[in-house]
Amino acid sequence: MLVAEINEKITARYTGTFNDLDGNAIQLADLTTLKLTMFLEDTSANTIIGTWNGKDVLNTNGGTFHATSGLFTLELGPADTALVSQARSRERHKMEFEFTWASKTGRHEVMLVVKNLGSVT
Repeated sequence: MLVAEINEKITARYTGTFNDLDGNAIQLADLTTLKLTMFLEDTSANTIIGTWNGKDVLNTNGGTFHATSGLFTLELGPADTALVSQARSRERHKMEFEFTWASKTGRHEVMLVVKNLGSVT
């Protein structure tokens, strides 16, 4: 799992390449779904961050998938990188991507460690 530390309330960009079981780039034409769930991992409740609960990111909602290279880019806004609790110095926001292609299902996880800057409002 990729882990990245970011500051709170910033615009952030995630990029990655989606590959099939043989390591070849998944083509946009073969991709059926690409959904994102983002939640606060530090609680047993797994509090959903914003509206990121199985949200479609296949060329919508800040997500862009290249037609042939498998390259995926997601832009998150300041509301997406805000802390759930200002009482913490850091929070672990887990992004879970679920995608389907050619009758197969894949999952990809990214951990964002969001740093509390204290003075950001």
